Amino acid sequence: MNKKQLIEMLTKVLEGWESELARLSEEQLTTPGYVEKDRSIKDILAHLTGWQQVSVARLSAALEGRDPEYPRWSPELDVVHETNNDAVNAWIYGAYSARSWAEVHDEWRDRFHYVLQLAEAIPEEDWFVFGKPAWLGEYKLSAVVEGSHEHHQEHLDDLRSWLREQKGKMPG
Repeated sequence: MNKKQLIEMLTKVLEGWESELARLSEEQLTTPGYVEKDRSIKDILAHLTGWQQVSVARLSAALEGRDPEYPRWSPELDVVHETNNDAVNAWIYGAYSARSWAEVHDEWRDRFHYVLQLAEAIPEEDWFVFGKPAWLGEYKLSAVVEGSHEHHQEHLDDLRSWLREQKGKMPG
């Protein structure tokens, strides 16, 4: 894999999300019941938006040659080592639950495009070296983009599966 393929992979999942979201009404996007009975598609997009902050912190740091400045969420949350993802996810849900669909979607899309801009700006030679930058430890920088892609693809696959199951059942 090379830098161009990484960016294409991420762009494709963005396009997949936008395509599926465009087919749905705001009611469909904001009604709980998506995958988990108490979450909406908006909630899942907010979840992805929250975790994108970690990717942005890492990619920005790599580009600027410094340590990442992770989101300043609740102090007991460990986003660096991702040791308690349930607590992080609950915090993200609480932080975004009162926001409108348009606000969540705009922030997600804008941050996703920023991830792509950062990825474009990082030199090819920095993507595939273990432990460069040093704060990555045993990982390559490409793992940040691959992880973001996998996370988005996993939830996109869930959305598509759920939509197939819901054909004819959803309002709008």
